[in-house]
Formats: sequence, C-alpha cells, structure tokens
Amino acid sequence: VAARLLVGAGWLVAELLVDGDEPRALGRGLLAWDGDWYRSLMVHGYEGMPLESVRFFPGYVFLSRAVDAVLPGGQATALLVVANLGTLVAMVLLHRLVLVESSDVGVARRAVWALALFPPAFVLVWAYSEGPFLAMVVGCLLLLRRERWWEAALLAAGAALVRPTGALLVVPALCAVARPSVTARGIVGRGAVVMAGPLAAGGYVLWASVHFDEPFAPLTVQRRLRGDPVDPVRRLWEGLGELFGPDALGDGLHIVAV
Repeated sequence: VAARLLVGAGWLVAELLVDGDEPRALGRGLLAWDGDWYRSLMVHGYEGMPLESVRFFPGYVFLSRAVDAVLPGGQATALLVVANLGTLVAMVLLHRLVLVESSDVGVARRAVWALALFPPAFVLVWAYSEGPFLAMVVGCLLLLRRERWWEAALLAAGAALVRPTGALLVVPALCAVARPSVTARGIVGRGAVVMAGPLAAGGYVLWASVHFDEPFAPLTVQRRLRGDPVDPVRRLWEGLGELFGPDALGDGLHIVAV
C-alpha cells in the first residue's frame, strides 16, 4: 500500500509541476512506456506490432490474457491485476524465504519493505512484468530450498518466459542440486530444474528468430535500442559524474536513489 501511495503522490506532483503540454508518458499513467507495449501485444500479438516488440518476452502477456478472459475492465485492468497481484505474491514468498534462511522475523519484514520501497520498485505498481517475474523467481528459490525440483522447474521456465534474466536461475539451481545433502534420488527432476530456465528463454528466442527471419531477434533488437550491456560498477561510476553535469536532474538522480 505504501508503495502505491508513493507512486500516486509522485504522479500528482508531476501533474502539478508540468508546464504546457502534458508529456505523453504522464498521460498514460500506470500504462506508460512498457505498459503500452504489453497492452498492444495483448491486442495485436507480435504479428501486428513492429519488430522491436519481440524484446518483450511473452509470459506476462499470456498471464494477462488469461486474466482478461475472466475479469471485466479490458486489457489495462488485466495487466495491472497481474502486475500487482504478482508483486503481492512475491512479497509473501520473500518473507517466507528469508524466514527459512534466517529464522529472523525482523529481517524478513525489512526485506519486504526494501522490496516495496526501493526507488526502482515503481515498476511493481505499473503495468510492468517485474511483479509476476519476481513472484516466480522467489517461489523457485523457495522450492529449490525444499528440493521440490519439478515445481521449481515450472517456475523457472515461467520466469524465463516473462523476462530473459529468468534463464539465470540456472545458477541457484546448480547450487541447489549440488548440495552435499541432496540425495541421488530424483536425478531427472534435478536435471529439469537446471535446464528449465535456459530452455524456456532459448525456446522463445528460437521461435522469434525463425518467425521474423532474424537470428537472436529479441536480443539484437534490444541491443540496437539500448546498446550493449554495461557492468554495474562502471555504470555507478558514470552516474557519479553525471551528478555534476547537465544530466544532474535526469540520469544523475539514479545514483542518489541507489
């Protein structure tokens, strides 16, 4: 609730401060930027969208279409319900995961507050995919801890279909199956949980590459639009410099948030 009140307050301040024509993103509210792309994908699919739409993985769209089929309100409502319900589930699961690891209720509560109020957490309120993605990631980690391989594999695959970074769940999966306490039983399930994320993400990339006749289309399109990946340490250093330049009130503020 606190995070949503802060986002609402931020929107109100922006409305009060804007001078002249209202920026399009401000007028779109909780559907700004990525939300508009996801809504268009719900309506038109990849076929009816520009090629750059393939950088948005399909999992969030699939979930929102399922919700739209049973709830009134249209695509916008479905996207926001999935995003915010996913965030709620992620917070509940994070609280549980921290309790399992630390047995400290205070630490678990602080972890949830940090997730809710960290500056980039506005995306957990908007029509963005981070909410359901985090729910699947944290749920996968909790299931790995309990050695429930097949359920964890399902969530790993789901996370990788929502966002490409879900493929990185291969790392904690490898750590989980390699623990000395893990028995030799369930070798197929252990293999499944290790491969689920990379296979799901790779499957979508393969489909998009063949369908649009462009190798690695979701990845190359993103690189053309946003540039090559940058390591976080170098980006933080650049952010410090931007605090004292013309972008001090733009990108420079990101370093303050961090």
